[in-house]
Amino acid sequence: MVKDGVCKKLKKPLRLFYTEEDANNDKLITITGDEAHHIREVLRMQLGEECRIANSKGSEYFSKIENITKERIILKVLREIINTRKSRLRITLGLPLIKGERFERVLEKGTELGVDIFYPLMLQRCEIKIPEKKKKLRQARWKKIIYESARQSNRIPPPLEKPIQNLEEFITKTKKNDIKIFGYIGENQKTLHEALETKKPKENLSISILTGPEGDLSPEESERVIQAGFIPVSLGPRILRADTAPISIISIIQYTLGEMP
Repeated sequence: MVKDGVCKKLKKPLRLFYTEEDANNDKLITITGDEAHHIREVLRMQLGEECRIANSKGSEYFSKIENITKERIILKVLREIINTRKSRLRITLGLPLIKGERFERVLEKGTELGVDIFYPLMLQRCEIKIPEKKKKLRQARWKKIIYESARQSNRIPPPLEKPIQNLEEFITKTKKNDIKIFGYIGENQKTLHEALETKKPKENLSISILTGPEGDLSPEESERVIQAGFIPVSLGPRILRADTAPISIISIIQYTLGEMP
């Protein structure tokens, strides 16, 4: 940058990393797992380097690296940063298990667009079956994708990714949300705009979204979610793919109620 004929060096923005922990009484905070590996092996950051640390509670810390081991990175908190970027919307997405890359694409783009909680769902017509012994490995990969996308889009706190659920568990976890909608190709749908008008505007809104797998929800599942208060919505005359529908719904919600101008 040149100012008044003098060339000034622009400061690079500090790198952002995530942890599940809070700072302790000594103002130290620990990073483990994939985030620690990324700092140590990929970025090769050194003692004394500064960065930003955020956790799932929304706390953000300006920190510097104090110690590096094979298992963890220990950082000294220099100061806490007040988060002024909180959204008025809290979006929960029930995402059926669809074929690998497409499921992961929704995690990535959903994070960028403001999803706060992802619920992977095993529904009747899901073509993907994940063996029990592979679930932890798959969920670790999903968390890594969410963190990478959250870092790129400066999300604080990062979205939460829950264990694989069935439909009843998802209905129970979201029963108190202000607006509940699901993509539906049957009869008696509302438009998404009509569904979003069912609640009076208020400062903070919790919204649940449910979309179907490749074969859509079964008739029994559709009836059950309607009984649970979900509003069936249409996205127009075209039938969207299982990975396109949730991204479209989230985008429209953000445009109508959120921060998109």
